[in-house]
Amino acid sequence: MWQLEDFELKQYLDEIVSCDAFELHKTELENGRYEFYIPYMMNDALECYLILTNGTMTGTYDSKSKAEISVELLDTDQGPAAIFRQGDHSVFTIWYEECFCEQKCYRYDQIGHFWVEGEEHWRRLVYIIGTICDKFRYMGESVCNEKEQVLMSLMEFGPFRYYSPIHESLDPYYDETEDGIACMKRLAEEADDLEFLRLIRLYELTPFKGQMAGYLAKVMQSSKRNRLYQLIYEKVAEAASVYPERTYPDGLHETIHRKRVEVQKKMISDGYTGTYPLFCKENRQVLVMEEHPFTISELEYENYGFKIQYMISEVDDGKKEYLLNAGFFAGKGRRGWIEKEGL
Repeated sequence: MWQLEDFELKQYLDEIVSCDAFELHKTELENGRYEFYIPYMMNDALECYLILTNGTMTGTYDSKSKAEISVELLDTDQGPAAIFRQGDHSVFTIWYEECFCEQKCYRYDQIGHFWVEGEEHWRRLVYIIGTICDKFRYMGESVCNEKEQVLMSLMEFGPFRYYSPIHESLDPYYDETEDGIACMKRLAEEADDLEFLRLIRLYELTPFKGQMAGYLAKVMQSSKRNRLYQLIYEKVAEAASVYPERTYPDGLHETIHRKRVEVQKKMISDGYTGTYPLFCKENRQVLVMEEHPFTISELEYENYGFKIQYMISEVDDGKKEYLLNAGFFAGKGRRGWIEKEGL
């Protein structure tokens, strides 16, 4: 956490307002004053928000209003003030003592959101690498290590981002680049996937990339891509491993640890082998995924807490060992699905 000068605070606020992303949250202090929180960037890999300390407020902030917001900073007899205007009629002012920026990176490789049914294994990787891109785009190299920066380029490879984790295409948000193609070529070569490497080279040469991207995306569903998928997954986990896990007040951290232990005990008692978060039994593999709230509850824009979901895959081919999430790939006897808590 570091203290902001007035011009820095203004830059942050102007950027938030220009993106139509302004939110205001507050918590009451013992002296009857408030601490105000303004999110700058919040996702599964990074929490960054502004804090206006020991403040008071006049006027009313309408969190449901769609009106355009403008902001002005002033030095007053009561101390520094931030004046916000919502549209033409609503004005609210915050007087505060100091302003700080809080920024923390967290480990994200066990996070799993599943908003779109089908191909969840690829969609989850696209979501994670898109999250890395977001924090780099807004906060720069200071929040992204070298391994993350290498993987970011995958979002600039059309067949990869084809598997959008949301119900809309990601193409408007990312360019198709030589770096993206080169990144996937290196990964295919490292995974010894010569067939896919050859197709990427053809994709690189074709002027009709939009049409061929869909074809390559379908090729990525083949079980022949399982080794490539596992390689990317492992690289994501390695890149994320340098960051700490989120820690929570009010006993939530202990609750999370207890749930993980409960899952471990239940899986073992049900005949599975392995350790959290990956378990196996005969032809079934279970990968445990988590959803986490933000560490500052006031900034939680959705009312949800810690949740566990399961990526379950089955492969009926007589083998005893399988690559990660093998059942999610296309092929006879393969089946993959998501289950909520209560497995």
